[in-house]
Amino acid sequence: RGVVVSQSNLPIAVKDMLINDPAELAYYLTFFRREAEILRSLAHLPIVPRLHDAMIQGQAAQLVLEFIPGRTLQDTLELNGNRPFPISVIIEWAKAICEVLEAMHNHAPPIIHRDLKPDNIMLLEDERSIKMIDFGAARELARGTQERAKKLTGLFTEGYAPPEQEAGKAEERSDLYALAATLYHLATGKEPTKGFHTAREIQDQLNHPGSSIQPHDRWFFALLCVNLSEDVNQRYSSVQELRADLEAQRVTWER
Repeated sequence: RGVVVSQSNLPIAVKDMLINDPAELAYYLTFFRREAEILRSLAHLPIVPRLHDAMIQGQAAQLVLEFIPGRTLQDTLELNGNRPFPISVIIEWAKAICEVLEAMHNHAPPIIHRDLKPDNIMLLEDERSIKMIDFGAARELARGTQERAKKLTGLFTEGYAPPEQEAGKAEERSDLYALAATLYHLATGKEPTKGFHTAREIQDQLNHPGSSIQPHDRWFFALLCVNLSEDVNQRYSSVQELRADLEAQRVTWER
């Protein structure tokens, strides 16, 4: 739902969930409660919207959230003719997103975001600050094979999801792929393509003598290339490792 004014005269956003099939109510309420719990656990992070309340009434449920003024990064790109954002700004956004992913992955059991993309990141009215929105796809990582099959569905956005997620086997490093795909889109204005094609395009650019990639940005695109690997074991081992390289503005090649 759109903007609602609360009793304190502050705008809020209401996310509605209405289940018409009573047989599915308990199933979807589990997801609803999980999203509310995740938002509460991330409340200390500035780029996560505040959760004011979570209400269940009959076959309807609502999350009452902080209203985020602005537009998504996806909409911003499209409105600006897909003009890329400055790399320096993207790096700051990436470090903030890494903080959120780190908190999620350090949860016991780990929580996988599973749907990181420009459409789920809001650019605020100052045109510098961001907020992550929509944690509805996030799921706890089941360690057992049978549990994994039950808990991890095939939810994904093509181009931002790695092969293991498309196969219903998302894990922590799947979020690193999605983050790299998101940063690629923001840095180039081009949507990532499915599979290895985006990583190959970056590698071709890095190897080309007349590349449009500036020398001082080569490390950044190399970092994206590593984390867009189809082989999960070729990516960074953790979001902490990725964040450290963003801080140091380097890429660690040894996997």
